[in-house]
Amino acid sequence: MTYADGRVYEGAWKDGFSDGEGKMAYADGNFYEGAWKEGMEEGHGKLTYADGCVYEGAWKEGAEEGAGKMTYADGRVYEGAWKDGSADGQGKMNYGRGRLYAGAWKGGV
Repeated sequence: MTYADGRVYEGAWKDGFSDGEGKMAYADGNFYEGAWKEGMEEGHGKLTYADGCVYEGAWKEGAEEGAGKMTYADGRVYEGAWKDGSADGQGKMNYGRGRLYAGAWKGGV
């Protein structure tokens, strides 16, 4: 399915929505591959951002939610809890060159 806004979806459908396993190429260059439910990312999936960042993990209602790992374009890696698309809860950030923070996060990194 090619949408008017430039998105392209390929995968499973149910009742007129992307539902099941599928892939979405977004007009901004982002690319998602994984589970869908009623037209939103839901379950396990991987989002590769146009800027080189990669998130892989749990999704709920179109946002990163649950356990996941974000590898940033600059080499930092956050692994832990996510809520509403932001690092939130217990997690660890590896900043590289031996620098690591493990603990609580609230509202992002």
